[in-house]
Amino acid sequence: MRLKNLSIRKQQGFTLIELLVVIAIIATLASLIVPVASKGISRARRISCVHNLKQVGGFIALYSQTYNGQIFIFTSAVSEPPKTWASVLNDTVGEGDGSAAVFVCPSYPPGRFAGNWHTTYGIRRDPPAEAIETDSLGDEIYLNLSMVKRTVDYAIVADTTSQARGGFTAQQYYEFRLASQDEVHARHDNMANVLFLDGHVESCGKARLEELGIFALYGDDVAGGYF
Repeated sequence: MRLKNLSIRKQQGFTLIELLVVIAIIATLASLIVPVASKGISRARRISCVHNLKQVGGFIALYSQTYNGQIFIFTSAVSEPPKTWASVLNDTVGEGDGSAAVFVCPSYPPGRFAGNWHTTYGIRRDPPAEAIETDSLGDEIYLNLSMVKRTVDYAIVADTTSQARGGFTAQQYYEFRLASQDEVHARHDNMANVLFLDGHVESCGKARLEELGIFALYGDDVAGGYF
């Protein structure tokens, strides 16, 4: 008789208390795993962003070697398609469509090149006056690398946000200025990835950014709506 009762009990499966214990264990494990996984994804994107900027640094070096030690910064002339520093590098020393993705931070939605050269990493728009060169019409601005005193501390390209400039809301933007706040975006756990003119890339926290004269935006970009 005892053997029969034991067989019947086994067929009944888990009790309600046992199921609740299992659910509680699963919930506890999930609460531990999800933050770790999220942090791992964030770190992977930051590393990918650093790699992108290093490739951009290589393009800048190639361009400057080809064009008398200068790099293109900005044009006030209207063109179609729009001409920006990134499109110029991509067309002259890059690989065309094959290298467009390196100009976009993977941590900023949509995380890929969307066909618009205004929504890329930003280049510094306000170089020292003595380092500025222009074309014959005065429309195009170039940076003369030989006139930059400390290339190791010269932030040339960085994670940026539009701050609703140019009609763009909550997007990367193709330029930034030291004289303006919140244009560099510390989106990588309160750090911004910055390419320096000597070719190295740093993940800069607040202290380092302010040392460079950059007063960045921390947290989500909500100017015009983060998408």
